[in-house]
Amino acid sequence: MTRNTIQLGILVNSDVFVRGLKFIIQESVPHDIEWRVMTPETANDALGNGELDLFVLDSNQAREVADRITRERRPRIIVISDRQRLGAGFPIPAKRACAFFPARDPEWKLRYQLHTTVGCIARSHGDHSMSCKQCPIRESGQTAPSTLSPREIQVMEGLGRLQTNREIADDLGISVKTVETHLGNIKHKLNLKNSREVFKRAIRWVEGR
Repeated sequence: MTRNTIQLGILVNSDVFVRGLKFIIQESVPHDIEWRVMTPETANDALGNGELDLFVLDSNQAREVADRITRERRPRIIVISDRQRLGAGFPIPAKRACAFFPARDPEWKLRYQLHTTVGCIARSHGDHSMSCKQCPIRESGQTAPSTLSPREIQVMEGLGRLQTNREIADDLGISVKTVETHLGNIKHKLNLKNSREVFKRAIRWVEGR
């Protein structure tokens, strides 16, 4: 192993997907990579020791490593999921994920995400504090409609978690009337017909559907 070898950890609950991932890495990622297929236990150890540069993570196993990922700045993360979005209920902050790949999407998207992320690591020479604002794949992990304000996102999340308007208002320290105003704005911005559609959309968003 050379000093510039990129350390890749894989925590994915599918042998078929792991084989496909290895093939993609070997065939289309032009960098020196040492990869390891991990269990939650070995992943937590590696994360805690700062051993990984890139971590490919199955969303269904995210909760088992969430505490370590929340506390550590490294590594860069690509989340693989059978869902279409991370969802507001995802146990790891969305900003910690460099990319999100729905498992049913075409393979070329994963190739692009891997190529982009590995290239970023190689350019940074291990400096994981580099800005990601200009990253072309960053929005793949976006959990909420970009048209909504931060407060509207909080209201939508509460609704999707089946909270009443009063419960949302109490949690956010605002009035019920303000919650209702935010819900009206959400309906307008997302071009939804009525409150029932807002409710259904909020549930799907929280669940990552």
